[in-house]
Amino acid sequence: MTGPRGPGSGTPERIGDHRVSRLLGEGGQGAVYLGESPGGARVAIKVLHARPAADPVIRRRFLREAEVAASVAAFCTARVIATGLADGRPYIVSEYVQR
Repeated sequence: MTGPRGPGSGTPERIGDHRVSRLLGEGGQGAVYLGESPGGARVAIKVLHARPAADPVIRRRFLREAEVAASVAAFCTARVIATGLADGRPYIVSEYVQR
């Protein structure tokens, strides 16, 4: 993840190859950002918070979630586009589905 957008901002400018636009939501284990793929498509980027990311069991469970989501039919869930690590924290990039 690269630098915050402004003073006191916890929103990174980039996660992996994806530009981050804004925070969509946050929970106990992680945050979800609206982003843009290198090709210009809108994406959702889910990132584990630093503390849970330090736990190898939680990190494996998070990445397993991406594997399971990738195996589900596209009409049932948002398609997983990529996974990766940013500053030691796993992330999942999926297509953005506007509510």
